[in-house]
Amino acid sequence: MECITRSAVIILQDKPERAFPMFSPQGEKKWDTSWNPLFLYPENGAWQEGMVFQTPSQNDIEDHYNWILSQLDQEKLSAKYTVFTMHRVWTIHVKCKKIKRHKTEAVITYTFNGLNDIGDRLNTKDIEKLFILDLKDWQQAINTYLSEPEISDPL
Repeated sequence: MECITRSAVIILQDKPERAFPMFSPQGEKKWDTSWNPLFLYPENGAWQEGMVFQTPSQNDIEDHYNWILSQLDQEKLSAKYTVFTMHRVWTIHVKCKKIKRHKTEAVITYTFNGLNDIGDRLNTKDIEKLFILDLKDWQQAINTYLSEPEISDPL
């Protein structure tokens, strides 16, 4: 079985304390309108190590993706998700750091592992599609959201 790793660096136009949460499931909903996870644990979707959720598959072979937040260190601005189906397992590691007063560098690394030939084929196709713009589409979407005035959540 094959292992494929690919990374990209994106620059976010805000301080890390505001940029890093954009990589949480709840944060991603703010900049990706198609993102709609089903939270299994905790059911309220609180961003915590060990959280479990599902998202619909983006192909006709797999029904859904199972996600676990396998590592979260908010002080070090680092999160690692493990995602799996019956055909493959992959990790998504996000590491942010402050580069200027209101700028954040985010390094996103995907590592895909096939569990069978179907998984290997899906991984090759998905990583090429995902990185066709080197995640600059993520950068643009997140920065568009971050440029909007901050609204405090009501109590």
